[in-house]
Amino acid sequence: MIDLHWLSVPERITYKLATLVYRCLHDIGPSYLRSELHRSAEIDSRRRLRSGSTQALLVPRTRLATAGDRAFPVTAAKAWNHLPIYVQTSSSLEIFKKRLKTWLFEISYIKS
Repeated sequence: MIDLHWLSVPERITYKLATLVYRCLHDIGPSYLRSELHRSAEIDSRRRLRSGSTQALLVPRTRLATAGDRAFPVTAAKAWNHLPIYVQTSSSLEIFKKRLKTWLFEISYIKS
């Protein structure tokens, strides 16, 4: 898989999820998913905090670890917040995909 530059299954899921989040945050994703994602800078009580100046998304609280933690808003926010800032602040979708795949490839194969 390394020679073919393929991502492993968990990294491929993260790639698809992060790409969908990028599309939603830049208003090119489905509207029903866009309404589920909220930046921490949009919340009044967090604007003065350090997290208010970042690209971080709010991770909604869930009651059930089984079903709630698998919901799109939760997994999408966790995946997005885990990305490095240079990936999150990409200027276009194509640049984002390239940086994301390179970063995922590095953390899964090169650094392990």
